Amino acid sequence: MSLTLAHEIARGGLLANATQSSLVSRNIANVDNPNAARKYAHTISSEIGVRLGTISNAVSTRLLESVLSNSAKYGELSAMSGALERLGGAINDPDLGLSPAAMLTDLQNALYAVAANPSNEALLRNVVSVATNVANTLQDAGKLVAQVRKEANTDLAEATRQLGSLLKDFEDANNSIVSGTFAGRDVTDQIDRRNMLLREISGLIDIHPTTRDNNDVVLFTANGTTLFETVPRAITFDSTALTPGQPGGLLTIDGVPYSGAAATRLGGKIGGLLQIRDDVSLSFGRQIDELARGLITAFAESDQSATPTLPSIAGLFTWSGGPDLPPGGLVADGIAISIRVNPNADPAQGGSLERIRDGGIGDPSEPDYVYNTLGSAGFSQRLRDLAASLSETQTFDPATGLSSSKSLLAFATESAGWIEARRSLTSDRLADREVLGERALNAWQGQVGISLDEEMTSLMAIERSYQATARLISTVDQMFQSILRATGAL
Repeated sequence: MSLTLAHEIARGGLLANATQSSLVSRNIANVDNPNAARKYAHTISSEIGVRLGTISNAVSTRLLESVLSNSAKYGELSAMSGALERLGGAINDPDLGLSPAAMLTDLQNALYAVAANPSNEALLRNVVSVATNVANTLQDAGKLVAQVRKEANTDLAEATRQLGSLLKDFEDANNSIVSGTFAGRDVTDQIDRRNMLLREISGLIDIHPTTRDNNDVVLFTANGTTLFETVPRAITFDSTALTPGQPGGLLTIDGVPYSGAAATRLGGKIGGLLQIRDDVSLSFGRQIDELARGLITAFAESDQSATPTLPSIAGLFTWSGGPDLPPGGLVADGIAISIRVNPNADPAQGGSLERIRDGGIGDPSEPDYVYNTLGSAGFSQRLRDLAASLSETQTFDPATGLSSSKSLLAFATESAGWIEARRSLTSDRLADREVLGERALNAWQGQVGISLDEEMTSLMAIERSYQATARLISTVDQMFQSILRATGAL
């Protein structure tokens, strides 16, 4: 080996050591950065020694995909869990007697109690009080559903805006990586930033990244819709005001609309919010509306004349469309918000308690709606019929997602079980996903993340390599000096 070659080998070693030392320093500086992957340089051996090639990140595509998938599922369940907890509050705890089902049972008991003593004013007042509680509970539940849907709609608009902003940042990072890779520059820091953006985007929507030439990445949604290819695809969201009982405005990605059942294919926070707005809350709101409609129908008054000609009208319970009855067997969207006790039966509003016993609540001026035609103080048949109506089978709209034929009491109980089952299932799945997500993240960071111990070990190895290279340079220098002295040049 010539001295010149030995010198070139030593010089290459110094350059390699300097680059590796710089990478180790960068790694150590990012030990506490969860978004940083370990950097390393590829070594190239040749007849003139070792030199360093391209600089790369530690990569684990499979583990990154697992992190993204778990992030999307956690975002979806988290968005749904909070809303379901609030909706579950509409039924409260049945054991506390504050749920619609419990209050309907209280109303039935109050009616049976006054039927045993129809002239007892205190018992009649209790019927009005319990009926008012039932109406207020349904009103509050209807308003809560509307509020939850409104907030979900607002959050969707914000989440869509965030997604657009993140995709724009992703475009900048991706362009920098593609151009840098083509030019042979170090793009590892930009790749770290792009991976960080991928994790943030996956919290909003389930994504499937695909890498092409020059480290170019294309993003697809879970069902294959293109979300990003060179540039972000068009995302639009119609945030117009919601209509009770109807799905909200569409979210469109690259021309593909998402709403209602299609939201389950999106994942992430956006998918969860869409499900709350257009599926869960919509169904639960219809159940509440059907409870209100069924209650108005159960307490309706009909023409008691020998030859009935008058239509049935709202009795103890009425609504904004009263005294007409809502159509039977069909959801009257938003009716729960307007249900109330008929003022004609409430002394506090100028009504008469006796009308609960006698009838004629819906139209006091029309005697044909009076059941107690003899004006007997002991008349109890109407009270018993009203109490029994809560246990009689009615027809409900299948759009509620519940049984279409059962009693009002059974329907209220089924509705409470329906929302509680979804709340409990989502809560359990969220807890499981939180654990799985943490494990996936730890596994990914354990594979590609930076370990201080490993970097310090690498630093020691670089130091020993530097010492060896320095000794080689010193030896070559001494030999050059000996040759120069021998030839008289020095």
